[in-house]
Parts: sequence; C-alpha cells; structure tokens
Amino acid sequence: MFITRLETDAADDELRTWYESQQAMWGFLPDYAGAFSHRPDVAQAWGALNHTIRGGMDRRRFEIATIAAARARRSTVCTVAHSTFLGAQADPETAATFPPEQLESMLVGRPVATP
Repeated sequence: MFITRLETDAADDELRTWYESQQAMWGFLPDYAGAFSHRPDVAQAWGALNHTIRGGMDRRRFEIATIAAARARRSTVCTVAHSTFLGAQADPETAATFPPEQLESMLVGRPVATP
C-alpha cells in the first residue's frame, strides 16, 4: 500500500502550515511529510515524540541510533539521509582516522574483520 501525498495546493491550512515548517527546518519538504499529509495531527505527535527522544542525547548519538534502526528496517532512504546528517556532524580529522575498509563496513553493515 502506498500513501498518496497531498500536494501543497490541495492542503488545508493546518497541513500547509506544517509543510511550511518542515520546508523551513530542512530547506526542502522531506519524503516523510507525505506519509503524514492525511493526518497532520499525527505528524505533530510524532514530532513531539521525536523531540523528546532527541532531547536526551547529543545529535551524533541520535543519528547513529537512527542509522542503526534504518538499517534494521532496510530503509535505504533513511539510512542515506541520517548518514548525511551524521557526516555533517563529523570532524574531518576524526573521520580520517578510520581505515577505508572500516568505513565501508560501517556503511554496508558488515562486521569489521579482526586481524
């Protein structure tokens, strides 16, 4: 089953306001917005839950946990999106200390070979 997203021009005031808030936050309208387009009240509740969860941890930890969940759900879109957010948080010097094969293992979800 697929959810057909309500486009902005078909949205009521409540949905249009929520779309605008998502656009302002991310710079684009995320794919998940379509999933909530028929129930903006659920979107508000999900946002509150998400904020509560994130409020108890730093952004890096949240992104790592979210990537793990996305991989477990086999969601390529979410894995890529949250990996991008994590990458934006990364210190280039720290990232450079990982051997390329270890970075690849992290990305594809394989265990790192031990010597």
